[in-house]
Amino acid sequence: MQKITFTVSGPFAIAGPGGEDLTPLSSQKAQALAALLITAPHFTRSRVWLREKLWSDRAPAQQSASLRQALAVMRRALGPAEALVRADRKNISLNPGAIALNEGSGLFLEGMEIRDFEFDAWLRIERGRRGRSEGLLAAIEDTSPGPAMAPRMLVFEKPEPGNPVEALVTDLFVDALARSLSEQFSVSISTPGNTQRSTPSRADKNQLIFSAYSTIQGGATALRVTLDSGTQRRRLWASNRVARGHEGLIALENDEIQCLVNQAIEGYADALLSGPNAQRNSLDAPILGRLAVRRIFTMRAEEFDAADDLLDRAFFLDPRGIYLAWKVFLRVIRMVERHGADPKTTVDEATELAARAMEFEPLNSMVLAAASNAAMLLRGDGAVAVELAQRAVRANQNNPFAWDCLSTAALHAGKVEEAHVFAVKSQRLAGDTPFKHWYDMGRALTATATGRISEAVHLAGAASAVPNFIPPLRYLVALHASSGQNKEAQSAIERLRKLEEGFKPEQMLEDNAYPVAGLRRSEILQKGMFSDYD
Repeated sequence: MQKITFTVSGPFAIAGPGGEDLTPLSSQKAQALAALLITAPHFTRSRVWLREKLWSDRAPAQQSASLRQALAVMRRALGPAEALVRADRKNISLNPGAIALNEGSGLFLEGMEIRDFEFDAWLRIERGRRGRSEGLLAAIEDTSPGPAMAPRMLVFEKPEPGNPVEALVTDLFVDALARSLSEQFSVSISTPGNTQRSTPSRADKNQLIFSAYSTIQGGATALRVTLDSGTQRRRLWASNRVARGHEGLIALENDEIQCLVNQAIEGYADALLSGPNAQRNSLDAPILGRLAVRRIFTMRAEEFDAADDLLDRAFFLDPRGIYLAWKVFLRVIRMVERHGADPKTTVDEATELAARAMEFEPLNSMVLAAASNAAMLLRGDGAVAVELAQRAVRANQNNPFAWDCLSTAALHAGKVEEAHVFAVKSQRLAGDTPFKHWYDMGRALTATATGRISEAVHLAGAASAVPNFIPPLRYLVALHASSGQNKEAQSAIERLRKLEEGFKPEQMLEDNAYPVAGLRRSEILQKGMFSDYD
């Protein structure tokens, strides 16, 4: 088959089989579109991802129209070879059998100027990757960190010392929250311990201020935490928890109190994403990182490329292990859920990312947990997975992700009751955060493995409230079918088919690669159990 050659080193060019120039010279956006496609995994990008890279400053309708126009220009330039471009409602791709890629030693996409920050950020990162020989996450040295690199100041206020035990409980809770915040965000934390409210200067009018207060009475410990902004003390978030039957320091080990830590983290994240800096989030690593995490947990495959890019940009601005850890987690999801991931490439990337993350932040519980997840689910190394997960929990007992990874490691080791205890802990710590569905599903897995079928059905049902989350639907199909709930099982099958075209329940029995290992271990899947379903 005669091939079309794409040159990405030096000036971008497209050449036909006879060497004729097919580059869309009339449109830099059309050239950039072709470059984004030829450098994509499997030569495929989602329309959403392409729109946001090339027209990030336009409204969605304008983005769509501009993408259609650029695609038309690219196809016209290709002439008779236009058939190598494939497009549907979701994705645009190039036929891999009809193209050749010329990657020389020149500057990657030399001279390409799109004047869109999203594309420019992608281009800088790609040039940094290709300009070094150190592997996937080579250091990028061509741009110095800007002012957004400075850690964001965060003040913790505490009331005047009164009851010494209450004061100590408040101090220790603040320490726990400060640790969790520092693991996930670049913050400089001040705990002045002053007896009156701090009054930020005019320059700090957007400064965020946490206040914490505890009281012990009647055999219970109550904690209240608030988050305010600046001199006007605008209330951004507030919550409280009561540990009944727990007094003093022991209350800090109560799930309700520990859950408050994670609620406060998400309150802080929401404040960042809706605050004044959100308008210039392209230059703010913590905002970029949190946007990426929120996109990952939409569980929509089309969001994963965008999340990966956001994490690259966050790491570019602020080289921290936490951003690499989330990239590891993303690869685990892609691999386990078979979202077009090449197994060997994914395992190699995740292994390198985990190693680099550990180099940057070896004591960060999120980093340790992500490395544990990769060791267990991608490499099958149970001993390493357990060790890393245990270290993650010891590093931060308030981290639900650490407990979730410890549960996963225990489950794969056959310690199902132990795994369920850890999953319950994880789910309770997560509480009603934006990631609740993930932890609900984790507990549904261990409930299934331990024979707690009604609990598993309830939790999988709760997790399935997120429209694109496929695993709970698989479990609902099997759990309902095994209990003779035919109507409910059929409903779950129909929902699943909207996400997995051509899904057949028999896949769970006949295809050992289909991702329902937990169901197989539980022995719920039985031959002939799906014979009554369409």
